[in-house]
Amino acid sequence: MKRRRFLALAGAVGVLAAGRTGAQPGAPLVGILLNGAVADFDDFVSRTIIARLRELGFEEGRNVAFAIRSPDARGLVPAVAAELARLQPAVIVVPDAAVVPAVRDAMPATPVVLVTGDLVALGFAQSVARPGGLITGVALISQDLNAKRLEILAAILPHPATVLILVDPRAPFGPASARAAAPALGLMLRVIEIAGPDEIERVLGEARAAGVSGVSVLPSAMFSAQRRRIIALATAARLPVVLYWAEDAHDGALVGYGPSRIEVYRLLAGQIARILRGESVANIPVEQPTRIALVVNLRVAGELGLTIPPALLARADEVIE
Repeated sequence: MKRRRFLALAGAVGVLAAGRTGAQPGAPLVGILLNGAVADFDDFVSRTIIARLRELGFEEGRNVAFAIRSPDARGLVPAVAAELARLQPAVIVVPDAAVVPAVRDAMPATPVVLVTGDLVALGFAQSVARPGGLITGVALISQDLNAKRLEILAAILPHPATVLILVDPRAPFGPASARAAAPALGLMLRVIEIAGPDEIERVLGEARAAGVSGVSVLPSAMFSAQRRRIIALATAARLPVVLYWAEDAHDGALVGYGPSRIEVYRLLAGQIARILRGESVANIPVEQPTRIALVVNLRVAGELGLTIPPALLARADEVIE
């Protein structure tokens, strides 16, 4: 079986900070505005960015400082953005496109790098090669992948099957491609919008009684922060779940199909470094992950009494046994 390793997080330090972290006077400040939902994901984002910037010559405590904020709720984002604005950051990192308006209101002249879908279609950039404004970032190619994740579930689940699709209405990724793919795959869909983390437990708790056989989660900053909770609740309901970061299978999802979140935030750090070196954000191209990986967790499949088709295992980049 062909197996590949993902990039390793090594030597990363940094925690969610209440204020500006130590650096030489005059060092540029990188502001990071996080989700505020689950500390381990927020800490992962921060550590990955800080580690990559160190590799690129920007060392915390020497020639760069960080102000990391993780508001407890979405409603607090404008106040937190205003607080970061007072620190006069050289660049703001945003892993959730939904908070960009609050950032722009607080810091209209500050460069922003973010992780989202098609930055051009969403109006954040004029073109991929030359964004032309004050926003660039990493674009996740998710619409086609949403249909492919459904195809993976269709290959695993006994038919007939109903698949629960979890949608964050604030995220740029909708269920259109999954809806279009479902009839040909012989699947029925139950599409539920999740307005906030508190709704996740109720929806997954009711899924089995509603006839759901599997769960596919659409990309969302909120769902990324809540991924371990989603996996735990789906497991308790004996429902296989497919998630959109390749590494999610290591956290207990049946399948992770998508880019590596480590790669995504390392790419983001590269864009930050270019801004810190004085390049205009208008000329820093939008990046995309270089690889989409399929990771299958056979241990989870066994616990759920599911058989993974040999053809799917042959396609997998990694199989967890």
